[in-house]
Amino acid sequence: MRASTHPDCLRVAVMAAGRPSDQAAEHVRHLIAAVAAGRCPRCGDPLGRWPASSTATPDGCVPVCIACASHEEWLAEAKEPPATPDLWPLDPDKIEH
Repeated sequence: MRASTHPDCLRVAVMAAGRPSDQAAEHVRHLIAAVAAGRCPRCGDPLGRWPASSTATPDGCVPVCIACASHEEWLAEAKEPPATPDLWPLDPDKIEH
């Protein structure tokens, strides 16, 4: 069972990074379409049978693959800035899979 991605959560996260609302809406549609297709919106890889929840939104409503969840955790532990949804999808070479 996949987590329910809340478009408003993603839109707020994307707009907080400075994207205008029309660009944010299009970007959010793209990210939600990736999830609907079983792809990780953060890297484009398959979500897998048991996707994790991204820390990019306060309620964790965005499913991501295990590799991306681990990468988010590593960034937090290293006190590195997170890869916010406005930057997704990330270059897979920058994520250890």
